[in-house]
Amino acid sequence: MTVTIGVRVDFWEQPALGADGESKGYICSAVKENGFTALAVPAVGDSLSAVSLLVGPIHERPYITPAKGGYPFHTVQVVEHYPRPVGDDRAPGVVVVLHAPLPCDGESLEELVSAYTEAGWAWMPGESRAVARAAQSNQNTD
Repeated sequence: MTVTIGVRVDFWEQPALGADGESKGYICSAVKENGFTALAVPAVGDSLSAVSLLVGPIHERPYITPAKGGYPFHTVQVVEHYPRPVGDDRAPGVVVVLHAPLPCDGESLEELVSAYTEAGWAWMPGESRAVARAAQSNQNTD
């Protein structure tokens, strides 16, 4: 049996390596709700394979990289549960939250936003004007 989960990656200037660390300098987030299947819902502190988040072949970039020292895994920072009221036809949801650095692996922000947007990820720009411009630019080309 498998479960369907969502993943949100919060990008930080200084992401925490472990679940008990503190990330600093929030930049933005990318989320893919109900976009993954897993054998179980990961718990805080569990490792999630970085390869699972690739949006293309493993040798291509851009891709979301784990916090320094964490490769090839991301550490689950938070697990958000979204129950539904009785009678609501929508399935309940779970979103696993990871922390990662930005920019990723030297690629431009626009390439990262474009690649992940095309793969069904949504962006929450936060306070980053560069991310907001990249997301807006990508929406204008659709």
